[in-house]
Amino acid sequence: MSGPDYYDDDFDRPQTRAGSGATSAGAIGFIFAVVSIGLIAVVALLWYFLNEEQAQNARNVDQKRWMLYWFVLLDILSFLAALTAALLGGRGLSPSNPLYRGWSMAALILGLLEIVVTLIFGLFITCCVAAFEIFGGR
Repeated sequence: MSGPDYYDDDFDRPQTRAGSGATSAGAIGFIFAVVSIGLIAVVALLWYFLNEEQAQNARNVDQKRWMLYWFVLLDILSFLAALTAALLGGRGLSPSNPLYRGWSMAALILGLLEIVVTLIFGLFITCCVAAFEIFGGR
């Protein structure tokens, strides 16, 4: 194949609006990061209130068991939100995306930090649930 068509590349042509690659993934990723922080904050607050109530009142083993399982579920949801934030933050930082670059960077950093925090907290809460089940709530 020779001629002018053979050497024609599309690199010098401006992109059309349909193929511009602009997306609001960074802003959406930041929202997921904030949701993940909120879920961890809710778990920490409920953990504190559960310990305060257990110290003041008679121990309710069933209540504590179900609350610990609830904490595990919220930690899993927080991990999934953090993972989504990191993925969308990375997508928002692609070179073809001019929108929300700062939000994308914040979503990526917060998402990665929250992944680490939720994994550590998830390990801790899972060990608490296992100990609670093994020792029968004592």
